[in-house]
Amino acid sequence: MKHIGKKIFSRFLGVSFFSPGGFFSYAVIITITYFLLEAIGLRSYTSILFGMDSAAAGNSWLAISLAGIYLFFYFAFVLLAPIFLLSSILFFFILKVFQDRAHA
Repeated sequence: MKHIGKKIFSRFLGVSFFSPGGFFSYAVIITITYFLLEAIGLRSYTSILFGMDSAAAGNSWLAISLAGIYLFFYFAFVLLAPIFLLSSILFFFILKVFQDRAHA
């Protein structure tokens, strides 16, 4: 029962949960989601968090929720996506080196 998330992930993306392809997939998913939210225009909702007027001034809970979603993916894009990308590259080369040594 505890491996259901890993099975769904591997079926959906076709890669293992903890693998270079998995880390690369995380980075791609975060990047696509961030740019999608940016294209939709959720960036303008972050102004309500700093006390400025927002595009949805009538519904402040909606604006705060959309701002929170945008900021979550912004920080994921800025902090996590590069880490996942670099770790996928390093993990790939580490596996390659150890596989080459095991076959030699």
